[in-house]
Amino acid sequence: MKPTAEQLSGLDAVLFDIPDVGVRFYTYAWTLFYMMESCAEYGLPLIILDRPNPLGGELERAEGPMLDPSLTSFIGADNIPIRHSLTLGELATLWKLERWPQAKLRVIPCTGWQRDTRWPETGLAWVPTSPAMPAFASAACYPGTCLFEATNLSVGRGTATAFQVVGAPWLDAAAVLQSLAREIPRGVRFERVAFVPITGPYAGESCEGIQLIVSDGAAFRPVATGLLLLAAVIQTHRLRFAWARYPTAANPSGDGHFERLIGTRSIRSRLDADPASVNAATVADWLAVDDWPARVRHALLYS
Repeated sequence: MKPTAEQLSGLDAVLFDIPDVGVRFYTYAWTLFYMMESCAEYGLPLIILDRPNPLGGELERAEGPMLDPSLTSFIGADNIPIRHSLTLGELATLWKLERWPQAKLRVIPCTGWQRDTRWPETGLAWVPTSPAMPAFASAACYPGTCLFEATNLSVGRGTATAFQVVGAPWLDAAAVLQSLAREIPRGVRFERVAFVPITGPYAGESCEGIQLIVSDGAAFRPVATGLLLLAAVIQTHRLRFAWARYPTAANPSGDGHFERLIGTRSIRSRLDADPASVNAATVADWLAVDDWPARVRHALLYS
């Protein structure tokens, strides 16, 4: 995952120009992290063409948990929140301050972007950052719905609503929504849908599902919503629901994927033991970001 001296030999500089979605477990940030580490070690200039964070950059909207260092992986190599509210240029600036002061880093900021601007407000067309991000609505829900990739539910990969939906052939969407009604998350509404995923669990099978439709982007908290929805699914389907392995190049066994995604070991056990007790207050405690705003203030490039 980290470039070698041989791979970088003969270069005058590395130019990094990759879009991001502002989420810790989206791997592009860690591609940058390991590239920056190598460039710092070998004295190679790194130039970043910065891009907006499509979820916006308001630090009060950041959502944890912070990453337990024992769960470091290629979907989280530094102790940052799930929704971090920084651009990749700002993350690199933070890493220069905290990790590699010798790095020859130059960030070229994007123009016209402000911290309170989410992607739809830029007026720019959405260009998929990867095949699984077909629309901004997918990126908006992704910080919470990606948690379901550690379960035996589908997130609609391969469809036009990837990460906007969760479901399975056995899901009783009405019962899940009834359970969720006691803790209705803000800024989002839910619809019962049917979808057929192209890849992942239940590929080619008709799934009953729940679609998240963001009604107020400023109020919506995707990680909190994802956890409340997950608790409702577990409570409704104690015999059907299961955690699942998620093998990748960085984690071939696929074990412990939920812990790597959420960034802590304690939440899964609480969900297993007593999902009915998981409420908005509980989730708010889980998602605290500690001193994150104070920690990053010297790395901010936009107001």
